[in-house]
Amino acid sequence: MADSLTSFALGDESSEEEDAATGGRGAMTAGEGAFFRPASSLHAPVENVYPLERKVVKEVWRPGVGKFLLEDRSEERQAERQMRNDLWRLLLQELLLLGQHVSPWELLNEMGPDLGPFEFTQIIKQMSQQERQVGWVRSLQTFLWLQSHDPAKANNRVYTAIIDTLGRAGQLEIAIHLWEDMSRRGIPRDAILANVMLAALVRSHHYHAALELFYEVQDPKSGFTPDVYTYSTVIDACARGRIGLEQSLGLFRQMIAAGIAPDLVVCNNILRVCATEGAFGEAANLIDTMKASGLAPNVVSYNILISAFCKRKELDKAFEVFQEMRREGVPPDFIVYRTMADALRREGFVQDADVLYEEMNRLGLTQANVSRKGPFRNEPPREAKEQPVSTPTNWNESEIF
Repeated sequence: MADSLTSFALGDESSEEEDAATGGRGAMTAGEGAFFRPASSLHAPVENVYPLERKVVKEVWRPGVGKFLLEDRSEERQAERQMRNDLWRLLLQELLLLGQHVSPWELLNEMGPDLGPFEFTQIIKQMSQQERQVGWVRSLQTFLWLQSHDPAKANNRVYTAIIDTLGRAGQLEIAIHLWEDMSRRGIPRDAILANVMLAALVRSHHYHAALELFYEVQDPKSGFTPDVYTYSTVIDACARGRIGLEQSLGLFRQMIAAGIAPDLVVCNNILRVCATEGAFGEAANLIDTMKASGLAPNVVSYNILISAFCKRKELDKAFEVFQEMRREGVPPDFIVYRTMADALRREGFVQDADVLYEEMNRLGLTQANVSRKGPFRNEPPREAKEQPVSTPTNWNESEIF
């Protein structure tokens, strides 16, 4: 019967489309019996295609091929995946138990060959998270072993994981070396990886280098399309590096012109640039546009302005923003109260400062209550999100700046 069917042998590492088609179970190899044939060529009902063998048959869509019926023999595949899942977790546990100065290569030689790129990606990520001090060293050792013993498995996702680990650990030189190594090896660098590299540069205070990389990867030949995470990072680089208001606003306009709707992180980064440069008129316009577009400013947005006014000793304007955030239903947190109270005390308004301190204590606000996210997301998105193809409503750059 198998001879009468069109057979497709799927690789061991399934693509996202294949995972979706098989219900998340991944692709099947020819040896496991993954057979396809056009649905239009079948004359019997689906449940009677293989009446004697009692196979489960599913109708799936395969890009570039069309609709097919998939004979589901997934038990072996599921068992293999479970084995791999157990193996990489065991390997991770054993690696974490090794002494700091003990080489992990013997352990990797024993267990590593049976693992694929996905499992190595998980090991690199988990190791850096669970062992902060030397985790990046173990992650790098694991990557170097993989690159030495089975370089074909060191794919884009593995490189993304190790570069992100090194960037978070402050090992920028090694991260840059691996970024360039990908180009030499012909491994594609996508938007997710570019965002990881940009974030690594900003974390290491190389703001101009981040901006240069941003323009470099936009070469049409690279196939790179900036997303909201990309713009958020480079605008933050402009704010931290004091690269200039015009540069930041230019990036903001470019983002809107590309049809990418700014999120709260991007807007707060622009607010930070405006506040640093003293461009409070532009900041006020941005706040108004955010509200009109349904993107409500949060406590970070208001504190950026309050802090800027306090540094400039314009306490009346800082208090206006403080009152506005209350009217908008955004409760001030510990940082806002402390910023206002400290500024009042420095300028000699001790009684007013004490009132704020008492109110802060009455509300039970402490440093431990503060929960804010910085300009970086905890982790770049695993998949590049599809962006709007047209300029979002109420985000016309000519009306903002």
